[in-house]
Amino acid sequence: MEIMKTIYKYPLSEAVQMPKGAKILTAQDQGGQIFIWAEVDSHARTDKTREFLIIGTGQELPNLDNWQYVATVQQGIFVWHIYAEINL
Repeated sequence: MEIMKTIYKYPLSEAVQMPKGAKILTAQDQGGQIFIWAEVDSHARTDKTREFLIIGTGQELPNLDNWQYVATVQQGIFVWHIYAEINL
């Protein structure tokens, strides 16, 4: 059976439920809220929790060895840097 892919949009929080193997594409502000877009298997169950870090410019960074940069989002006077936990 061929795997069909679809791009889904999710509201960003520190933990987001999405299908296993979802490929994070970007994060952007839309209407004052930050969303992430991910390429997912259209038929996969949404049973995986992906963890995200949302770090403001000037904030101290934690150890980012297991995190991948996703995007920088400007929201008014704030600038956020989004990282997704690497699927190990």
